[in-house]
Amino acid sequence: DKLPFGYYGVLISDNADFIGEKGAVGYTMTHVSNLANWSRTTGQMQPEMVIVDRTTGAPLEGVIAELYTRKYNAITRKYNFKKTNTARSDAKGMVSLKINERENFKIKLINGEDVLFLDDNYSNYFYNNVGPSQTVTHFFLDRAIYRPGQTVYFKGIVIEKTPNGIP
Repeated sequence: DKLPFGYYGVLISDNADFIGEKGAVGYTMTHVSNLANWSRTTGQMQPEMVIVDRTTGAPLEGVIAELYTRKYNAITRKYNFKKTNTARSDAKGMVSLKINERENFKIKLINGEDVLFLDDNYSNYFYNNVGPSQTVTHFFLDRAIYRPGQTVYFKGIVIEKTPNGIP
């Protein structure tokens, strides 16, 4: 039967008793949800996400997105996730979350009884890897296959890529 929304563990074994000494025992975790999403980080390093219906692909309005940022706890010497922001998706399924500083975060999506809290970690860190200009040459040949002794006719296009793009 169809499972209700939730987060499930699937146990697998080659013996009915699920005893590791008798054979192989394993597990995997899985979500049952009708929510799907894709995300990006804007130029201001703020996360944006589009939330859609997993079956139809239609954008979902009113889905709650909770932002959990990772903070270091010096007492326990561990990182913990703390809820720091909440937003709702608009008519296009878009939700924007505000983060004050560069950090790692997780996003929990809630649409009524349907809750999707993936283990995916996101980051709004940006590394400016601006390098020097780079020259690239693309060769174009007059045919795909050459036989020994044939003349090769070609053209080359040289492009200089600068840190700001191609001039």
